[in-house]
Amino acid sequence: NYYRNLCLIYSNKREIICTALSNAGLIPLIPEGSYYVLFDSKKLPGTCSKEKAMNLLIRTNIATVPGKEFYDDSLGDDLLRLCFAKEDDILLQASELLQEL
Repeated sequence: NYYRNLCLIYSNKREIICTALSNAGLIPLIPEGSYYVLFDSKKLPGTCSKEKAMNLLIRTNIATVPGKEFYDDSLGDDLLRLCFAKEDDILLQASELLQEL
């Protein structure tokens, strides 16, 4: 029961943040077994994922990790990684901030 409940909790958290990202035009790559989500950051200002991560942080106070840190080629240049292992109220606040983009 513990693990089934944990799965439901994190599925809900994933849904909250992935819906917010989609609504903001930042298309998520929906994970199947992680509490991190990569998302498309092409609509954010910046020439690389590090600049995009910094711009998002400045505009929303939402910290992400540049996608280029996870790829050897340029595939990560338009991706950012976000952790959703947070309290639901924090995720809902982040969702509101993303909507303001």
